[in-house]
Amino acid sequence: PSVCDAARKSEEIILEHQDALSRSVESEYERWSHQSSDFTDENASSLKNALELLQRFDANFSIERWVQSKAGALSALQEDIVTCATSFKSFDRQFHQFTLGFSPRWNEVSKAQSLGVGFRHMTRVDDTGDNQGLERFIRWHAQHELDLDLGRWNVQTRFRFQRRRAIWLKDGKDPGEEGTKDVWRFKVELGHNFRDWKADPELSVERFWTTVPEGWPVDGHWRIRLGTGLKVGKRQRMKAFVQRQCRPRYRPSGVGATLEDFRLWSEERWTLGIAYRYNLKTRKKGD
Repeated sequence: PSVCDAARKSEEIILEHQDALSRSVESEYERWSHQSSDFTDENASSLKNALELLQRFDANFSIERWVQSKAGALSALQEDIVTCATSFKSFDRQFHQFTLGFSPRWNEVSKAQSLGVGFRHMTRVDDTGDNQGLERFIRWHAQHELDLDLGRWNVQTRFRFQRRRAIWLKDGKDPGEEGTKDVWRFKVELGHNFRDWKADPELSVERFWTTVPEGWPVDGHWRIRLGTGLKVGKRQRMKAFVQRQCRPRYRPSGVGATLEDFRLWSEERWTLGIAYRYNLKTRKKGD
């Protein structure tokens, strides 16, 4: 939760303790100020003064003024928390993903196709603006892939549907109110096998379509990747790539659109990546 939310919860705890202490002081004051008690007038007056001070503190305490007086320290503390929690200040997200694929071997047509599912847990860091913090999501996807060898050319396509759901939001809101984000993706990759050259080039273009309410304009973006692959073992392969992702401005005009749905400026992201892949195969009978 945000610092303000934590401060309000602290105030509630303080007020609960104040009420309990106030009741205790009043009880003691009534008991010892009774005529049959041997408690002195001086001690009774001290208790009364302490009670008055406590009540004045309770009436004058303001969480808004406290937050304003501590704004600088709270901002620095929040920045330190974000830095320590992520350990990667220069990175904006990290994720762990598990995927499973199946390719039937009935004939040449089925061998060129495969089905797959995947699950991802992602942590995203928002370190800009006044409201900063960590957000966590889970995502699953289902996909179909096609792999065609045309001489020295290789063509691959992938059609994927994915759904993302929030499990923790930086502002402390209920993740269930955030809903899900559905995206359709279509990717085409083209590669060429040069003679006497192991690191062959690969070029891919992928289009994203984000599901939006009925009546809203289409929201999507492009991802272009140029890379190369190198086989380093019988079942092992290394890849390196540079990627450009561009997202245009988006100004929905449908019913229910709010300022949070607008994207006033286009966005561009460059990525340099290195990947390692190991293929598992089951043994056939007699091997």
